[in-house]
Amino acid sequence: MPTSLRLALGIAGALGVMSVCGPALAQSNRDPAAEKQVKLGIELKSKGDLVGAEGHYREAIRLDPRYAEAHYNYGILLTERGDTNAAISEYKKAIDIDKNYAEAHFNLALLLRKKGDNQGEIKEYRRALEAAPNYAAAHYNLANCLVDQGAYNEAIEHYEAYLRLVPKARDASRVKQEIDRLRAAK
Repeated sequence: MPTSLRLALGIAGALGVMSVCGPALAQSNRDPAAEKQVKLGIELKSKGDLVGAEGHYREAIRLDPRYAEAHYNYGILLTERGDTNAAISEYKKAIDIDKNYAEAHFNLALLLRKKGDNQGEIKEYRRALEAAPNYAAAHYNLANCLVDQGAYNEAIEHYEAYLRLVPKARDASRVKQEIDRLRAAK
C-alpha cells in the first residue's frame, strides 16, 4: 500500500480523535472536583501548557482513580510528549474502567503500531469498532492493517465502510483505487 494512503487518515484521523471527549464524560456519579481538574487540564493543554495540564490530570486521577476520561486525556498528553509506554498504560487504564471507550481503543492501537505490535493494533481497532461501529477512522486504519496482513477481502469491507461513512473524504478517490487494486490482486 502506498504510504500516502496510510498516512492520509492515520495521522490526521488520530489527531482529530484525540481531541474528542469519550463516553466517560457522560457518567453522572463523577466527583465534581475531579471533573473540574480534567476541564482545567484540557483548557491548559489547549493553551500549550502541558506541565500545568499534567498536574490537573494527575490530580483528577488522585481524586477519582476510576475516572476513565482523566486517564484518557492524560494518555493523550503523554502521547504528545512522546512517552509511549506511559501513554499506553493510561489508555489501558481508561479501557479497564470503560470497555467501550472507542477513542481509547483507537489511540492505543496507534501506539501499538508505533511499537510494532500489529496483532495488538488490529485487536484494538476491532474493539473500537465493537464500541462504535460507525467510527470511520477505525475502519480505515483497520483496513490498512489488514492489507499488510494480506487479508484483502476484509480490508475491502472496511475501506467500503469508511467510504460509506465519509463519502466526501479528501482521500476517497485514493481509497477507491486501493479497493480496485485489492480486488485485482485477489
